[in-house]
Amino acid sequence: MNRYMKTLPAIGASSLLLVGCCTTRQSQWEYKVTMVPSTAEDANKMLRPSLETRQEYLNGLGAEGWVLVSEDGGVYYLKRHRQ
Repeated sequence: MNRYMKTLPAIGASSLLLVGCCTTRQSQWEYKVTMVPSTAEDANKMLRPSLETRQEYLNGLGAEGWVLVSEDGGVYYLKRHRQ
């Protein structure tokens, strides 16, 4: 009986470790659909935003934790972990 009493804490600790490793936490996402804002100058000329403007805009969103999922005709679909 004494032998079983010594192994009981090890079995308990192993069980807790196994349960902790096997539980999954569902990731919750939030999504953003956006377009790169045009400058007033671009709007007057009816031009699309420059590549530099797009890059600066997306870098700003990346700094906020957004990840680009896809792009379709200037519309950007982004996601990040819900906070």
